[in-house]
Amino acid sequence: MDLNNLRARGISPTPRGRVANPIRRLLWPFNAPYYGALLAEIDALRLQIRAQQPRPTQRERADPDIDAIRKDLMAIAHRLASLEERGEPAGPGEAARPSYAQCGEDRIVAYLLRIAGAPQAIRYLDIGAAIPDGDNNTFLFYRDGGSGVLVEAEPAYLPAYAALRPRDAVEAVAVVPAARRPPGGTVEVLLAENPGWTSVLPERIEEAARLGKGGLRERITVPAATIGEILDRHFAGQELHLLSLDVEGIDEEVVREIDFARYRPWVIVIETMGAPGPEAFLAGHGYALYADTHVNRIFVRRDVLERAAH
Repeated sequence: MDLNNLRARGISPTPRGRVANPIRRLLWPFNAPYYGALLAEIDALRLQIRAQQPRPTQRERADPDIDAIRKDLMAIAHRLASLEERGEPAGPGEAARPSYAQCGEDRIVAYLLRIAGAPQAIRYLDIGAAIPDGDNNTFLFYRDGGSGVLVEAEPAYLPAYAALRPRDAVEAVAVVPAARRPPGGTVEVLLAENPGWTSVLPERIEEAARLGKGGLRERITVPAATIGEILDRHFAGQELHLLSLDVEGIDEEVVREIDFARYRPWVIVIETMGAPGPEAFLAGHGYALYADTHVNRIFVRRDVLERAAH
């Protein structure tokens, strides 16, 4: 089936176009056979691709429904997000709720945690918190009664944390892997003209300049800490529902230092900017990729996904 032929007839190849245009809606019954043929070809192609894929491992065979669970939950989350964008209630008696994250990550996670049975006042760790109430993955949960720890190396954000998020503990440190922490316990942080590129890595500032996003604004020296130290100080013996990680270029190194025998966040949100991130590593510790917004990837503990599906 040639999609160009469908377009030439004025019929959109997408369900959104089909229902959005009244003329197309009227013509739909007459063109349904074309769509039937198209869907049949898609199904055949899907079977062909599946036949060429490698056989599942023993672990994957033991968890055959994880991918289906993830897809079903994501479909519901996307519908919820689209209703909120239009300002429509998500259901009878429910008011539309805003998102404070870059790409709606907080709403995706909030929906998942709710149906998985998390408490209303969740506990979170936000590493690289930056703006306390915008482009932030945890402010929605603070607003709903949750609390946690904000970790941020740039001192300029600290007064806003005190004003807007007084329930949260604040760590004014740079989180680095143990191998990158200098002997003196402090590390140089390179503040970028575009705050989203601030990093301990000189190559990140150079890349920002190449991309026209500004270069170096200032160099500061701040205390350094590992993620293990942060977890031990604030979450020893406690539940951690959400770990949000944005440390500009060293995210995967930091994740690999988590002691998953002691700390098992329900959900981990990692800035990956389209890259796979530590997907294989986290899969080995019982996490599945749940969503990818291009900016961030959301990983969920498999038992949490299974609880959300029932």
